[in-house]
Amino acid sequence: MEMAYNLTYSWHKYSRDADCRLFINMLLGDIPEEAYYQQQKVQVDLLDLFRMVDQAANGSLTGTLPRREIRVLLKGYLSETQAPELQGLFAALDQEGPQEIVPYRELFLQDKDLNQGPFMELVRHQHLDRCMARQQHITDCILEAAHDRGLEARGTMNADDLQAAIAKVMPGMTAKETAKLMAWGLGPNWEAANASAPTTSVVDGIRRGVFVAANTSTANQSKVVELYLVQLSAACSDSS
Repeated sequence: MEMAYNLTYSWHKYSRDADCRLFINMLLGDIPEEAYYQQQKVQVDLLDLFRMVDQAANGSLTGTLPRREIRVLLKGYLSETQAPELQGLFAALDQEGPQEIVPYRELFLQDKDLNQGPFMELVRHQHLDRCMARQQHITDCILEAAHDRGLEARGTMNADDLQAAIAKVMPGMTAKETAKLMAWGLGPNWEAANASAPTTSVVDGIRRGVFVAANTSTANQSKVVELYLVQLSAACSDSS
């Protein structure tokens, strides 16, 4: 018990560290375990993006990119990030060193205490901020749908209730995507006539299911590279 208290206290105390903040929020149930894997994937995808552009621009992997190009790539890859957060990332990138040609692989390295530099630490903090906001949005939408359908007293949701909630959480989803979330919320037998679950369990299931479904980084990565190559081709044409 004392060890658990000490761990919790330490994670709170050092929550300015991206790892500590992530784990304390998972421990408290504010975000599911999948947030950790998604955060790892963001880092891998970002490094892959830099490598793809490096290869395309230089004909081979040099391990470096101009600072201005990294800014353009971040703006495209993190398209849902607000301007103030992007400016924060640009400033953190500048803290990594004054050179115009950035050795981008070094941005992802850890020191002896397993800390990354200011740029990647901020990338991870901002990712967690988006996760937390998404989780709150999901919870609010499901509880609002339950309220609209007068479900507070009953305390459970059935398939019709959940479909109405999902339409609020993620409007425009395909039938296949909706079915996957229905299974996360009500279980694999959600299509059964009497399928239902406590509202709190539905909230937890949908929150987790959305994390699993939100695996679109690679698609976004490809779009960014495609746009970059179009711009590169146009620049070459203008200079010739």
